Amino acid sequence: MVVLLSACGRIGFDARAGEDDDGDDGPGGDAAIPQIACADMNLGSALGPSVASGSVSGAGNQYAGCGGDFNDVTFGWFAPAAGSYQIDLCGSDQLWDSVLSVRDGTCTGPSLACNDDSCGGPAQLQPRVTVNLAAGQGIVIIVDSAIPTAGSYQLAITKL
Repeated sequence: MVVLLSACGRIGFDARAGEDDDGDDGPGGDAAIPQIACADMNLGSALGPSVASGSVSGAGNQYAGCGGDFNDVTFGWFAPAAGSYQIDLCGSDQLWDSVLSVRDGTCTGPSLACNDDSCGGPAQLQPRVTVNLAAGQGIVIIVDSAIPTAGSYQLAITKL
C-alpha cells in the first residue's frame, strides 16, 4: 500500500519503506514509516543526543526563518507521545552560527518555534527550542545557517 505524498508536504505513510520482501508484516522491517514529503530526511520518532548529523554545505537555500537564510536541511519528525520536546543544535560546530526553525506538518506550515542563539557554549551560536506536541503530530525541523559559511550540525531531540 502506498499513500501518495505531494510536494506540498502532506503527511502520509510509505509502506514500501523498510520492506523485507518476505510477504508478512512481522519482524524484519515491514512497518510503515511516517513521511513528510518536503523533508530532505525523515527521522520517524527518533529521540536522543544525535538523531541526525551532517553539514549544510552545498544543501541549497530553501527556507528562511528568524535570522537564517542561507544553506539549510529539513527533517520530518513525528512526536511519539504527547508532551514537550526540546530540539537543539547544541552539539554542533561551535564556530558556526546556526538557526533552528520548527514548522507544523509541512516545510511551509505555521511556525511552532524559531531560535538563533540559546545553547550557551563558547561562541553562543547554537539554537535550542521547546515545542508542545500531540501524539503523532508531524513537524518539520529546519537546520539553517545564519551566515553564508556552512557548518556541521548535530541535531538532538529530547522529551521533557
